[in-house]
Amino acid sequence: MSRNATRFQKVLMSWVYRGKELFKPLNTGTIDEHVACIREYVANIFFYTKNSTTIMIDAGYNYDYLQEKMDWLGIDPQDIQHVLITHQDTDHVGAIEADSNQLFNHARVYIDDIENRYLTGEVRRRVMNGWYKVPKVTIPNKKKLLHDGEVFEIDDIKIETILVPGHTWGHVVYLIDDEYLFTGDTIWFGADGGYSFINKFAEDNQLAVESLAKLEKVIRQRAQS
Repeated sequence: MSRNATRFQKVLMSWVYRGKELFKPLNTGTIDEHVACIREYVANIFFYTKNSTTIMIDAGYNYDYLQEKMDWLGIDPQDIQHVLITHQDTDHVGAIEADSNQLFNHARVYIDDIENRYLTGEVRRRVMNGWYKVPKVTIPNKKKLLHDGEVFEIDDIKIETILVPGHTWGHVVYLIDDEYLFTGDTIWFGADGGYSFINKFAEDNQLAVESLAKLEKVIRQRAQS
């Protein structure tokens, strides 16, 4: 997220959502032997480590304290060679935006080929039933464009890309090592279960609901195999 957009969203989120417990980001810390996360306002950045390789999933806001929090976790930004992006919304790509602190300018960014059309300007991101155009994102890093169902490896980490459009047109989730699912803004967890993310932020809310049903089917099939 650009610095100006980060400041705007910080103020907006505080004013609209503070105290309502609509967003439930995890606090900064280690989750298990493979996964750690950093909390930035209402967003999370995740890190997946296996053997000597750490990959980053999403890049949060353009956040002034990111390096400090990475230090808490014992992760050096220079060791991050690969960044997986679920979607290009500005609270998920801030740390790799052109006007960020460039902690990861050496890293390769992985993004769905449909989602990349936002970055090229072929498509404009719209929210609030289409009336608000989200600021265009610029990411200078080298990119690898992904496709639905693509399976690839980074060192010995297995990664599968699953397209779940609706929130954005090219939103994906990543299934890592057949065990860890990183969902971006596909699922919003309530007190009695999971739902598609907030309607007003979706390009096509009905499609988002259908994608969530598709994802559930895929994951259940994997669990049974």
